[in-house]
Amino acid sequence: MYSVCVEVGTVDFPPFSGLQVHMRQCTKSEIDDRIPRQYCSIVKGLTKGLAPYETFFATIDEKEVKAGETQRRGGLHYDGLYRLTEGWRTGGYWGTETETDMDPELLYGGMFIVSNYPACEYYLGSVEGVAGPGGDLEHLRPEIEKLVKDRMRANVVYAANATCFHESIPVEEDVKRQLLR
Repeated sequence: MYSVCVEVGTVDFPPFSGLQVHMRQCTKSEIDDRIPRQYCSIVKGLTKGLAPYETFFATIDEKEVKAGETQRRGGLHYDGLYRLTEGWRTGGYWGTETETDMDPELLYGGMFIVSNYPACEYYLGSVEGVAGPGGDLEHLRPEIEKLVKDRMRANVVYAANATCFHESIPVEEDVKRQLLR
């Protein structure tokens, strides 16, 4: 199992509004109709390499987070894998399957992730083992912590593979955090 995460650009977030959009299925040609207007230009930039019919899932999570708390899921994990069926991408399996549940030739996925506040750490490299339910990697923490670790920076877009090892970390101050994935 391997973890990849690279910086690919920067974005400017729109004003905070408390917007919540979770795993909204969309194609590139549907962005103007399915993505909130203030995020359309960002999402269009992130999906410019997709064909018009290719499906992706967008999460926009704007939340007031108190110092010492996390905005997103806690614990070391990866977010998930897609299943290819008869050559067509069918999503919606984020965190519900492990790579042992799937034929390796059918794996596809990954994500772009960006936030206005640095509250996520990720690891680069590979380890032997299998993720637990929902992509849980806590049982592999001793091995994963031997890898290179970094913290995502504010407003920097990261491209990560579907098995990117990462975890939310508590914010250091009260913050209106915005996250797009």
